[in-house]
Amino acid sequence: MAAPILNHITGNQPPFTGLQLPPQSLKELSLCGHKPRQLQTWLEELPATKLKHISVVFYKLLPEVNQLNGISGSQRLGLLTILRPYVNRCIDGLADEFLKQPLSLDQRATKMAAIAQALQRHLCDGYMISCQQLIETGKSSVSISAELSISLYYAIHGLSQLLFRSYQLFIPHPPLLWKKLHVLYQLALDYQLENNQIQDNLLESRASLSAQQAYYRALLLACSHTNQLRQIDTFHLYRALEQWSTMITLKPARNDDSDIYWIDRKSDCGPFYQKRYTGLPSNSLYSLNLRDLLDLLTSHKATVSDKIIEAIPLHFRQSLLSHLLDVWQAPHERHQARRQTNMELEVYIGLKAAHNQLIQGMLFSTYLNNGEETKSALTMEGDYIAAMANHESDVDSRTHCYVTATDISDQGFCLRWTSAVPPQVKSGEVILLKQPEFDYWQAGTIRWIQRLNGGTYAGIQILAGYAEASAASTWLSDGSTTPFFRTLLLRDPESSSTSSLITPTIPFTAQQSIQLYREGASEPAKLLKLLSGSGTISHYTFKRLQDHP
Repeated sequence: MAAPILNHITGNQPPFTGLQLPPQSLKELSLCGHKPRQLQTWLEELPATKLKHISVVFYKLLPEVNQLNGISGSQRLGLLTILRPYVNRCIDGLADEFLKQPLSLDQRATKMAAIAQALQRHLCDGYMISCQQLIETGKSSVSISAELSISLYYAIHGLSQLLFRSYQLFIPHPPLLWKKLHVLYQLALDYQLENNQIQDNLLESRASLSAQQAYYRALLLACSHTNQLRQIDTFHLYRALEQWSTMITLKPARNDDSDIYWIDRKSDCGPFYQKRYTGLPSNSLYSLNLRDLLDLLTSHKATVSDKIIEAIPLHFRQSLLSHLLDVWQAPHERHQARRQTNMELEVYIGLKAAHNQLIQGMLFSTYLNNGEETKSALTMEGDYIAAMANHESDVDSRTHCYVTATDISDQGFCLRWTSAVPPQVKSGEVILLKQPEFDYWQAGTIRWIQRLNGGTYAGIQILAGYAEASAASTWLSDGSTTPFFRTLLLRDPESSSTSSLITPTIPFTAQQSIQLYREGASEPAKLLKLLSGSGTISHYTFKRLQDHP
């Protein structure tokens, strides 16, 4: 197949106009020579263990590479290809400083996050400049086409990395990110390079991806409501999207389309709900067809055997799978009116903290012994995991705080922290709340998190108007039970009937028989439907049983 002619066929205006790429005005690099061998030798001599030093060096060097004048697009691509693995190792090292950390990053972690994002952005800019130069040559050689394929893919992949880390940090993505992605993908289409497979050692589950698959990966990530996920879930999702990006398609959007997500490839926006589009028909509008992917995920979720579908990574939690099926199959929009407020709420975060508050701070063993200060036999048996779950250490004081609600609806609150955020604040965590005028506690879960304008916001979904302390154990195959675990009974404050139960994730499962302890006595019960779950808690409907299961 002949190589495509490399002349600009998308219009009279250069493709990267308005995308804030740096001008090429430097004659040489200040830290090393710009010949490939010189650069490689210099990189090999860097002190690999001195992360702070290397990050500062790359922070200075990458902008200079992008501004270097007098080199061709091919030569620039060669320099970036040498730099890419070193820079990405540096970014991964920096990520250890700001990921898996409380939402309130200290000054050092905040700086490391900013540097990591800046390095990624500079790499992306470099590949875009290489694309621009290669296009301007107007040549039609096979080698130039191959180089343009590589530059397009690396630029798109780098932008998806920027998006991914923004989502992990719950911060807005950089401006013009989507505009750049759309322009790059359009160029891949224009030059018929979108399906060229590019070898990439940074991938986890594949040896290569195409520019189109890298673009689709970013689209899928943006449709996944990652502000409702934990960092580790967003990581597993992003890795899975290497495979899943091959299973979706784009097609021109139509009003009678059944696909719920559209994109406008002339905008600086990611995917949006079709029902929200109010503009005129346009040839830049496309819909995302996720049917094949949804069929795969649905069949996997319905499988009761241990069969592993290759495209579903190991350790991919069922709650994450349920979340994706939920947000990819139907639009999710708020139906309850929000009212602005400045109410201060008292909150306890986490199952242990909530339970401890409801039993007025007594030891769990004392609670199980109906308030008597002698250790109950109910907590003396069981395996190591259960023993750890019921450890009698003090509850972390940071789980209790007062926080401002910025708006309120019948279904929940939006909370805002302007100072340090408790480390327990994570998507899916249980939270106990009390409004100033109430004498009882409401139970909710943290649905989403966003850091914006110097504050951290959390969306709280109220699960029940009234929470009561309880405990539960599960039946073992030999007829004995595990130790009791802290649980919460949830109901309406005006009703005496209980409606649901919050448990730890392990060892409870749906359709499981349990012993339920409350108010000094235990009784048999059965968990029914799993309503929601996270890495730490599960929310079930249940029913009481008359006899031992």
